[in-house]
Amino acid sequence: VDFEPAGKDHYAAGGSRITANEIIESVWNKKHPIDLAYEWIGIKGGKQFSSSSGNVLTLNDCLEIYEPEVIRYLFASTRPNAEFAISFDLDVIKIYSDFDQTEKIYFGKEEISKEKLAKEKRIYEFSCVNIPKKMPFQASFRHLAMLMQIYNGDVKEVNKNFDEDVEKRAIRAWNWVQKYAPDDFRFKIQEKIEVKLEDKEKKALKLLMNKLEKNKYNEDSLFNEFYKICSEVGINNTDFFKAAYKVLINKEKGPRLASFILAIGKEKIVKLLKGIK
Repeated sequence: VDFEPAGKDHYAAGGSRITANEIIESVWNKKHPIDLAYEWIGIKGGKQFSSSSGNVLTLNDCLEIYEPEVIRYLFASTRPNAEFAISFDLDVIKIYSDFDQTEKIYFGKEEISKEKLAKEKRIYEFSCVNIPKKMPFQASFRHLAMLMQIYNGDVKEVNKNFDEDVEKRAIRAWNWVQKYAPDDFRFKIQEKIEVKLEDKEKKALKLLMNKLEKNKYNEDSLFNEFYKICSEVGINNTDFFKAAYKVLINKEKGPRLASFILAIGKEKIVKLLKGIK
């Protein structure tokens, strides 16, 4: 054995690695393996891993939320002597985004300094067992979490929104929503309007309904339309967005409204808004 890392506790005075190194040198007259002490891994919001105390997280637990490449990325992108935590909260979205960014860098889709390029490419190589010949299709984890809720976990319906297969990541996004996502991230599309609205809110949402019926939008043009509606009705932007979210999901905030409406479908939104009295 030429190289053998171990947790930092094994390198404490009298620890197993210190003792083993002394035995190798004094008894066998050999040079001990090259050492590398690595930090402990924690669970975000919880205790550090400890098999002796029963505080463990299995690989299957992680694979319910993270793709294998992303799990390896967590280790490959962190220095061995730096402590890190495996997260199951909103950090999951950022971790997926960071991995996707590294993948773009590897395939030359993002510009980066030469110094950082070598590091990012090596991290990606350590993360992927079989490196694809071309950059894989990337579906935003955040967007998939939104779509899976819109379609009540029906991954086949979500897949229809893309030209590529996103099933593996979509299933993990749904697992995350069901088990770990904070309450303010979860939602359910309302079948009918259950909230009270002010007059200006009603007027603004009815105007939105008319616009959706008559026009075609992309995310940017619809977003701009919101502000035109607010100006025309004389309603505060914040109040408009709150009213829209209350009608759609019975909450005061939610996913980005323009992309949310387009993902749900204009027809369904118009049908719901027609219930405004």
